[in-house]
Amino acid sequence: MPLALVALARLTATPRSVYLALAATCLLTGAGATLSRAGAAAFAAGLLVLGWAMGPRATARTAVGPLAGAGVALLGLVPSLAITGPGRPLIAAIAAAAGLALAILIQRVPLPALILPAAGAALVTALIVIYRAPEVHGAVRALTHARFTLASPDRSGEAAAALHMIERHPVAGVGPGHATLRWIGPGGGLRIDRFDHDGYLQVLTDLGIIGAVLAAAFLACVGQLLWRARSDLPHLPGRAAWAGAAAAAAAFLLHSAFDFIWQVPAIPLTVGAIAGLAIPPATHGWHALPYPHQFHERTDCDATFPAR
Repeated sequence: MPLALVALARLTATPRSVYLALAATCLLTGAGATLSRAGAAAFAAGLLVLGWAMGPRATARTAVGPLAGAGVALLGLVPSLAITGPGRPLIAAIAAAAGLALAILIQRVPLPALILPAAGAALVTALIVIYRAPEVHGAVRALTHARFTLASPDRSGEAAAALHMIERHPVAGVGPGHATLRWIGPGGGLRIDRFDHDGYLQVLTDLGIIGAVLAAAFLACVGQLLWRARSDLPHLPGRAAWAGAAAAAAAFLLHSAFDFIWQVPAIPLTVGAIAGLAIPPATHGWHALPYPHQFHERTDCDATFPAR
């Protein structure tokens, strides 16, 4: 999701770029294929930040193509969600190709001229997928029951177990890698996990109040640097890089409260790199170098015409 938001920000600055449209569509398709509810909420929050930074109309005009393309590609994955049946890679490949083509078409053609054809194509595709693959009905019902809901017993049980552990070790925590969360599941069975679905609770569990204060100070410093950098990037490419970084950071911070993404080093490192690339180097602490005319180079003429 952070990379998808960066791609959308760059695409807003260069709306005719085919490569950025394809990259954003692929990233959104891959993120959507995880069926992560927290990821969807994080993307929505990042998109709001992106609209605030780049303008809501420009952001909406840019995002409609990749979102529509990713939606078509994800629709082609529905037949493969049936647990009892085989995967349908051909349908998925066709839908992915159609989604990429739709994303490029929307970027190239004015939006009002595409409303009816795009809606008709999406409706025909949905009907083909639903009625030509009867096993899809069970997959859709299972998906709706499992993912299209706010209930999450595992998250609630892990949070309660983490809070009990924090009460016993509030100052320094139990130590990284030493947390073992135990709780009773809905069926009465014992559940055990090493990580909580909340990065902030995980820091409190592993490192206690000391680690939480240090983590909060670090995040506050990065946020302050990003906020100060917004006025140093007046041009569109620089503003797009800053907007993408701000949106990625907002999505990362929100997603951290619902998933244990900090335990995957590639994710925070990627977000850190995105933020670092958007922050211009500090120059106010450097002394200005003298201009060339301030240097006096001694030549043979100096003996006759001394420097003034």
